Amino acid sequence: MAGQGALALDVMVSNHTDIDWEVFNIWLGGSMEVLSVNRIRTGYEDEGVTNEMVQADLQNNFRLFGMLEPLLHQPTMFSEQLVWQLDTMTQNDLISRYYALDDQVARELLGKKLSGRLRKDLDEISEKTGSTLKSCRRQFDNIKRIFKVIEEVPGRFYSNIKTSFNLPDQLATNYAVILFIGVHRFETTKKKLSFIPFQDMSLVSQAIMNSWTLGMDVDENGDPALDRDYFGLLRELKGVQDREKEHRSVFIQTLSKHADNRLVSDMESFFKSFNRNVINIGSTLHHTKEVKDIFINTWEKVVEPLKQQRFSLKEVEQIVSSYEEILTENQLPLDSELTNNFIRFFSTLKVIITTFYKTIV
Repeated sequence: MAGQGALALDVMVSNHTDIDWEVFNIWLGGSMEVLSVNRIRTGYEDEGVTNEMVQADLQNNFRLFGMLEPLLHQPTMFSEQLVWQLDTMTQNDLISRYYALDDQVARELLGKKLSGRLRKDLDEISEKTGSTLKSCRRQFDNIKRIFKVIEEVPGRFYSNIKTSFNLPDQLATNYAVILFIGVHRFETTKKKLSFIPFQDMSLVSQAIMNSWTLGMDVDENGDPALDRDYFGLLRELKGVQDREKEHRSVFIQTLSKHADNRLVSDMESFFKSFNRNVINIGSTLHHTKEVKDIFINTWEKVVEPLKQQRFSLKEVEQIVSSYEEILTENQLPLDSELTNNFIRFFSTLKVIITTFYKTIV
């Protein structure tokens, strides 16, 4: 107890770890320290601060980040360790930045086997995308690390990625897309598809993951499972071609409600080709190779022919929406199971068609 008149002093000691986010971003990018010193030198208001002092501070920060990196490899460990006092917001920010994906780098890695040989060739991706080699390696290693962990965890693929690495929603989705495409070997590297950006490939992949998988549950190998039984049922789509004249008639009637006379006239002659290619894609998905080639097949059999007709994006949207409306409104009476399967297939193909088409108009 302090005596009467004595000064009472409360003291709190804390070892809270502060993160210099600008320096952390420099560290992630792998900038040379001498360049980093020059880059952040202007951030010091005190003119008496020398380059040597800035460099020493920079090295201390780099050393801190190096010690934090093992935790970033296992983000759930942040809540269990007692060495570093980091609030939840700081932990989440560290994880988000460390696992951030550059869209251009992600697109270059998409669909490629994540082998040691590819890692050695990352300098080519670095040069092509403008990302530093260290950044490319970090992204490559993060993808492999997540895959190694997730393939051993039962349950939902996306949820496993999110919870195992404490990733925000969009980032978890991006990793789910990359791994989903990689696991099922979807062809994404053909020259014709090379200019389709990562976010567009992500969009069409999510459409498949949401509609053509078993609720994104993993199979016995820990992979996100495609619904192979459903693909087998799609073979029945071949029978729809036998009713081509009736199908074209109801399509033209439906399209007439949404489009001008020129488009309706053009589709009267083009419907046969369009319809047969759509049905051919769906009815052959029971073959593994056709699933792998879904993107390039859609491009070559549907997108390119539509482009050759000089249709605008709006017109293509009217075409595919009218085609879908026939199914959802049961304007072409089919067996109820076949109708449902057809809708499930075409609603996804519609996303692929329109997403790809907007990249070439």
